[in-house]
Amino acid sequence: MLADNALTAYYSQVQPESFAQIDSILVEPSLAGVAMAKGDGEPAKAFQAAVQSLIDDGTYGKIMAAWNLTPSAVKTAEINPTVEG
Repeated sequence: MLADNALTAYYSQVQPESFAQIDSILVEPSLAGVAMAKGDGEPAKAFQAAVQSLIDDGTYGKIMAAWNLTPSAVKTAEINPTVEG
């Protein structure tokens, strides 16, 4: 099966007798995000700060490692980042 890293990591952990996650292949990098209502940027800033706090204190890295998602980890939480490509 070909799927994103999160899904393949999940299947390989909940059904290890049926699935094994192999090294990631780079099809095309893409970002995941959270949609919020336009107009008031404060909720977005609060969410970004919360995610950045998890990155800074190592919690995010531990979560990503626990699900075999370290290659997909981001280094910073951004609001509307520029995507090249």
